[in-house]
Amino acid sequence: MPIYYSKYFGVPHSEFEKRGVLDGFIGRDVRLHIDPLRLKSTQVQEFKDTYNSVFLKYFDRFAHFVDAMPSEKEDDTFFPLIVENMQFPEIPNVGLGYSVSGKPGKGMNGKTTKQIAKTIVKVIKAGLRDPELFLFMHLFERNVGADRISDMTVYILRHQILSYTQRIAAEMNIATCKYEFGDRVYNVPFYENEPMHFFPTTLLADLPLASSYDEISDVCNYNNGLVGRVCRIVNGEWKQFFEGADKKDVLKNALLNNPDAYREAISYFRSLNALPYDFNVDQKKFYFTARIEEIVANTLREQRCAKKLTQEDVLQCTKEACLLFKECIENHRSYKLMYYEKGKVAKSEDNAQELLFVISEAYLKAKGADIDISPEADTGVGKLDFKFSQGSNSRVIIETKLSNNPNLLHGYVTQLPDYMNSQHGAYGIYVVVIVDSGKNQDTQLRKLKEIEAERDKDNSSLCEIIFVDARERPTASKK
Repeated sequence: MPIYYSKYFGVPHSEFEKRGVLDGFIGRDVRLHIDPLRLKSTQVQEFKDTYNSVFLKYFDRFAHFVDAMPSEKEDDTFFPLIVENMQFPEIPNVGLGYSVSGKPGKGMNGKTTKQIAKTIVKVIKAGLRDPELFLFMHLFERNVGADRISDMTVYILRHQILSYTQRIAAEMNIATCKYEFGDRVYNVPFYENEPMHFFPTTLLADLPLASSYDEISDVCNYNNGLVGRVCRIVNGEWKQFFEGADKKDVLKNALLNNPDAYREAISYFRSLNALPYDFNVDQKKFYFTARIEEIVANTLREQRCAKKLTQEDVLQCTKEACLLFKECIENHRSYKLMYYEKGKVAKSEDNAQELLFVISEAYLKAKGADIDISPEADTGVGKLDFKFSQGSNSRVIIETKLSNNPNLLHGYVTQLPDYMNSQHGAYGIYVVVIVDSGKNQDTQLRKLKEIEAERDKDNSSLCEIIFVDARERPTASKK
């Protein structure tokens, strides 16, 4: 499991969130990238006004180089300068992109850089001199994607990023070392003898580059909006621009050979305000584990378990983990994780099980309880959701159901007892997550409570039900 910056530096995850700083992973990339369009509106002091004064200004030099070239030949004196200035090696400990190993990738260099240099000469010679052209280069240049645009942005803004990292590290009392870059010295954290780089979350976007509202409907990718406008100007087939191996060449030729298409593309791009990745919704669950672990740490009373537990101890710890799951859902707004981003449509039971598993693991680890959690264990009569156990005699079976599941009653009356029998008299807990649903689930819930009450009355059941209310509720300000 990857280690968050917060855990590595011993700083609460909430401190990163409060300051709007990416709580990334040590030695592993977060699959986000810097969207240079976010620089247009940022209020972060180190990056404010850098869109024009630093980022776009960097590309002014290429027009001067090309103007001094009598032809487009590669042996011209200025061609190597273009190649040199378009080399953007990936920098260690940036923590953005696609790397799983944590080792920096190739960035933008070699054959790709030479290929891009040829394109730069061609487009500037054709009179296309707007620096914004470099921001959507991934649409018309082979081997260039959003990750390489991000690498380019990081390289150009290296001083600003180091300055931001220095300030954030000082505010959070993170240990630093001196790092000399260019003509300046920064005090920043290090990992594996290389400086680390912190980023404001407001500059980060998902792949592809970002999303924006278009004139048709809903949120769509602005890349498609730009290509669509060029397509309409040149009366091209949508298929040419969006499908096939040559789609980038088709767009490049359209921009080079049709001034109206080029002007439309630049105008459209200048009008955009990109959307950052929404860490509140956190659809890709980058902060899922960090948030849960912090809730557990803040909620858990200081209480440690002996290493050898009785069956009653295992049962008690398992119930406490399930009740902490209930606490997180009902009192810490984790019920939001039970629904899709749009509307009140409940997600599958897998989502509830994943949340229960993460909370239980964090709880048992914090408590020091030597209990093994086996998800989706095969019992011979089906796969149970979880088995909490210590040795062969202390076992608790967990079955999780959403309240809108048509098999809600069957799960408690038949499914869970079958799993328990196959595990030789284990205890069972039936976790029912009550979600907002258009289905008539009240009848099932009422019947389930009646069955539980009857079983409790005659002590005929070792199955306990824990109801978890994951229905959306108003915030304190709206009550």
